[in-house]
Amino acid sequence: MAANPHLKFYSDRRGYVRTTISRSQVRADFRAVNTVTEHGAAASTVRSFVILDGQPGLQAG
Repeated sequence: MAANPHLKFYSDRRGYVRTTISRSQVRADFRAVNTVTEHGAAASTVRSFVILDGQPGLQAG
């Protein structure tokens, strides 16, 4: 984090980001999988952030 002060979230897990965009907000759900060697492995949301229309910056979602 010291080398990348612009980062707001870091997790040492494998996964993906699910993004939902609407007229009033952009939402990013950081999803992690339990294992990468099992097809269909369960995923869970580790952290979520939103950017609200007219309000600069990230908000915890």
